[in-house]
Amino acid sequence: MTPDSLSAGADVSVGSNPVSSRVDNDGNPRKDTVPPSSNKNAKKLAIGAALVGGLSVATISAGSGMTGAVQKEVFETEQPMENHPRAGLPLDPINSLDPLNMFRDVAQFPLSPFDVPFLWVTPRGGGTAVRDVMKQCYNLTSVRDLGIDTISPKGLQRMTEFRLISDERKDFFHSPFLHDAALVFTKKHHGRWFASFRHPNEEELSFFTLKKKGGDPDIQNMSFMDYLNSNLATSNWLTRFLVNKKTGQVTKDDFQRAQQIIRRKCLVLLADRKEESIKHLEAYFGWQDLQGWGCVDQMLKEDLEEEVNVAPWENSDEWAKCTELNQYDNMLYEYIQELYDVQGNLLQMDPPFGVPEDYSWYGNAGNKP
Repeated sequence: MTPDSLSAGADVSVGSNPVSSRVDNDGNPRKDTVPPSSNKNAKKLAIGAALVGGLSVATISAGSGMTGAVQKEVFETEQPMENHPRAGLPLDPINSLDPLNMFRDVAQFPLSPFDVPFLWVTPRGGGTAVRDVMKQCYNLTSVRDLGIDTISPKGLQRMTEFRLISDERKDFFHSPFLHDAALVFTKKHHGRWFASFRHPNEEELSFFTLKKKGGDPDIQNMSFMDYLNSNLATSNWLTRFLVNKKTGQVTKDDFQRAQQIIRRKCLVLLADRKEESIKHLEAYFGWQDLQGWGCVDQMLKEDLEEEVNVAPWENSDEWAKCTELNQYDNMLYEYIQELYDVQGNLLQMDPPFGVPEDYSWYGNAGNKP
């Protein structure tokens, strides 16, 4: 099946299925159509480097550890943040003026007090559960809580025009529109991007089931296989959103570019490892669960109860068809799973991701996680 047009930040459709129809006014899927020692640091960084084919263990061990005093000195003397040793290079082959460069490199530490956490909410990817945990258990205020529209391109354009990102009352902001959201950030207020991901095939089935439950007339008499064989099913939407490719075939170059974007700019979370993902956020942003971990447990339990229950279908014809339609998204998800483990190891370091001198291997190690 040849993929039709799909847009990030615009109502462009795949077949007759507008991508924007996947989210409602709250960013939810529509229901009618979310300190170790220096030696330990060096060891963990060596493990990470081995996973990505980066620097040798000997080279990494030579730059082990960083005391709090030294870290504080690095932060206080950096002028501006863009000149920080961890700033990395502009995304390649993405132009240095690409909006995604308004997101800090994920390995760029320490965090600036002006950086703004940004949650990219993907359809049925688990982002809404992360958002709810942040608000309820960590008492964090989203830009949307302040009455500012962050879930439509028009609302994000208004945020950009009026520089609303500088509002000091907010703790984070979330949106389903990645590239439009990137334009909201400024040279002073950069974004710290994180997102929750789910297996593309599971996501497709969940979305179909939810639409059918919601009474969508276009699919009421369809089986899931009928839906996959129609022009209503999407194809490689995650890869398309990341590279902002509205029309044409998704290519290997698009896939590799999407890999690089994710590795360089995104702290990845996994929908099937929610509790651990929340711990990654705590380590990365230094957040504290003010309600006690029981709050997180309860919120995630409620989210699981809302999930669409489906029988195992990994060996079915429907699974094979989903994989065919979403070949690059499936490959990208496997990459994200590997990257999740690498980032998890690096987040255990003090400071996270190691010392500035060791950052280059992570940011410039090709497309291997």
